[in-house]
Amino acid sequence: MSGRILNPQKSLLARDLEILGPLLIQKLQEVFSFSSGAIFPAHAHEDGLPPVRLSERQRPRAREALSNGRPFWDRVSSQVLIPLDGASSASPGTLVLSGISRVVGPEESQRVLPLLKAVADQGLLLLKNQTIAPEAGRHPRYLLQWLDRLSDTMEPAALLHLLFRRSHSLDHVLPVVLEICAKAFPGRVPHLMGMGASELWIGISPGNGDHAFEGLKRIARLARKKKTGLLRAYMHVLPRGTGSQQALNRIRCLEKAAADLGINVMGTPELQKFEKRLGIDCLCEILEQVSQAVRRHGSVRKSVVFARPVHPASHDTGNGLQTVHIFQAGKDSAFFVLEGTGRPDEAIQTVCSMFPAEGDALLTMGAASSAEPTTRGTKSVRASLWAYIHASLLGQGSHVAFDALSWNVTGDEYMAWGDIAGAMDAYRKGLRIDRKDANLWNSLGVCLGQTGRKKEAEQAFIKAVELKADHYMALYNLAGVYEESGRNSEALDALQRAMDLCPGNLTIATRLSQFLFRSGRPQEVINLLVPLLADTGEAGIGAPLRILARAFRQTGDWPRAKAYLERALRLNPSDHKALALLAHGYWQEEGDEETGRHLAAKAMESGSMDRTTARLLEELYNRGKTGQFVPKRTIYKP
Repeated sequence: MSGRILNPQKSLLARDLEILGPLLIQKLQEVFSFSSGAIFPAHAHEDGLPPVRLSERQRPRAREALSNGRPFWDRVSSQVLIPLDGASSASPGTLVLSGISRVVGPEESQRVLPLLKAVADQGLLLLKNQTIAPEAGRHPRYLLQWLDRLSDTMEPAALLHLLFRRSHSLDHVLPVVLEICAKAFPGRVPHLMGMGASELWIGISPGNGDHAFEGLKRIARLARKKKTGLLRAYMHVLPRGTGSQQALNRIRCLEKAAADLGINVMGTPELQKFEKRLGIDCLCEILEQVSQAVRRHGSVRKSVVFARPVHPASHDTGNGLQTVHIFQAGKDSAFFVLEGTGRPDEAIQTVCSMFPAEGDALLTMGAASSAEPTTRGTKSVRASLWAYIHASLLGQGSHVAFDALSWNVTGDEYMAWGDIAGAMDAYRKGLRIDRKDANLWNSLGVCLGQTGRKKEAEQAFIKAVELKADHYMALYNLAGVYEESGRNSEALDALQRAMDLCPGNLTIATRLSQFLFRSGRPQEVINLLVPLLADTGEAGIGAPLRILARAFRQTGDWPRAKAYLERALRLNPSDHKALALLAHGYWQEEGDEETGRHLAAKAMESGSMDRTTARLLEELYNRGKTGQFVPKRTIYKP
């Protein structure tokens, strides 16, 4: 995307014409007589003209009028061509009205045409502002018009639904959000589809599903950083050919499932993965069914169990199991609502007795009850699912009654989805149950750090280490807080303690090596990393290979530095940092300017790069004697 984001409430784009065209034509028929009308976006024009029939004599006259922003009256074919005003100097398209009465004479047409153009331009902008504002309890009409067109499109579409605190003015938030969307989806233009008192609907070209959800997570992160007051963010990926009613059903199901799960950030791809992971066919529908069963006879104690693999439809419950309600969730999964017991462990035993283990088909189960203090602040149906996920991490055949550790698992899931606020809330609820859980303190510290609350994050990490002296990840995270605060000696000390506790951890070793290298201790970097990288051939180890190469080069051993950089490129040929370092080495250490320029060009072609790499390439050029290679500063992104 290039240029600034225009105010969508005060400007018209080609997509607005496609969506609002039918509504505008209906409005114009109330004030002007014509038999049919159509709007042709600028991209459908050829040689400056819309695809309509014009005589050879009329074509140059029509082209000249439209290029100057004037309407053209084609009396031969009884049609009017009206260029519409858009967001820039170029018209976004042309309105064509056909079947116009020949009674109107040339002099009168000179008065009618400007008036007709003004009515069309103002009418479009008025329609846009009217239709993007939803009526109470309904979707915006603009959005519905767009959904009606989806079944005719050949490309998938994505729809962002963002909900904000009511204390934040969306008139001020909207430009910021559009800029954020443009950053999250580079090269794609966000399009406002609806704007209520506290919600925005934004259409965007999604790319593939995984990229769409990564974009959503980035939007949630940037919106939090910009203090927009974003509460919930949903990404609806709609396949090509989706009908409007089908699209509305998909939107409803995703948002209801997210609400039932207590998740504030959710996208279609992740919901589908989650359903597959649980073996549930339609999460929205089954959660509603089970929740209704739990709500019945509210005073009766109940527990909820989710289990796999189980095929309850073929099981005869018998008269003695009338208090057990079974809900098939998928081909091998089911919810059980047990009345008369508020203890999840008892509920697990009951389900086990109903489905004794057969061969290797061991039941994995999660159970919860609203009567238990561990589930306070959440629903038992939701908690049974998180307990099941907790159990599945322990291995097939495991049973978990929702507890403090389940809150940690829940928070980790929220974090993976980009819901930092939800994760923080889950970790805090876990700590209300067990204040001595070091993992919960560490996880909470990570959330606090990501929200910029560094002092609180530091305290949380220190608490984790106090509770568990060998908690090396808490020490690693604590080092990160110290580093961001400029307390490098304390950061180095925390990393060394973490390394002593977990000598084989390459992540900690890489971070420690960076500190050692910046401190002018390259030999210690070599001693630390060489043994760890001796037998590792996995992708994703570019960072330690690069830092080791720099250490060898600083000690004067360019051949070994070169070998490690080449190893990094074998694992990832588009590693622009390794390419830049290798280019610099060929140029400076071997005097091979041609190879250096070639590698530097490849580094630039690999995409956006960090400041350090861009600076290295600039130094590379400044050291050269020719002007054939000039770093492109435009590719740098901080």
